Amino acid sequence: ETVFGHPVPSLIGERLETLIPSALVSSEPAPPVPNAAIPLTGIHAGGAEVPLEVTFGHSVRDGRRLVTVIARDVTERFRAEKALREAESRQRQLFERNLAGIFRTTLDGRILECNDALARIFGYAGHEELASLSAVDLYVSAEDREESLRQLAERGSLLNHELRFRRRDGSVFWALEQASLVKGPDGEVLLEGSLIDITERKRAEDALRASENRYRTLFERNLAGVYRMTLAGGILDCNDSFAKIFGYPSREELLA
Repeated sequence: ETVFGHPVPSLIGERLETLIPSALVSSEPAPPVPNAAIPLTGIHAGGAEVPLEVTFGHSVRDGRRLVTVIARDVTERFRAEKALREAESRQRQLFERNLAGIFRTTLDGRILECNDALARIFGYAGHEELASLSAVDLYVSAEDREESLRQLAERGSLLNHELRFRRRDGSVFWALEQASLVKGPDGEVLLEGSLIDITERKRAEDALRASENRYRTLFERNLAGVYRMTLAGGILDCNDSFAKIFGYPSREELLA
């Protein structure tokens, strides 16, 4: 009644094919695989299809060959499996289309999985080519990898970890790594995470620091008095030459 939506009295005398059109009951004394669960589609009283898991059994009673049918409604299981497939598909698309390089490796450096973005970062055509290499060989220094693994063992994860790597052509680049230790299906501890090439950012930061150092050198060593002041007259910064002009032994006294 629950599975097919029919009251019991109305079911008595009906043919099984009314409820399960695709059911083929063997005329043999026993089916090829006794008590095997078979996926079939049933028809609910309202006309909707119902995914079923059906087990057929054969017996003989009073000289009559009978078929026992156990039909389980597996709608919720089907929905859960469909949701899982859709989630895995979305996860796969995120993995493959991500602009960041994503990877999963063993602790000894065997690359289990990576996306094309990671391959492009290292100068390879695709993930298959990169996956044939050892992750250990991608680091500029083996000590860098060992230090990363040591920190991972202590913390379990690394956030915004800057490391140097080597591209296919031998050039060195900086990358920002997010990594964590996870357990694989067989219980093996794996390393997974992502990389973003930050070489240009590092160059810009280096150039900015160099510019600031040059400015500071010119500011502090200038024989002329140089200062920065608010419109209200508060001295924000000045060099020693400025302090000496006004008779102060050092700039710190003016700033205080």
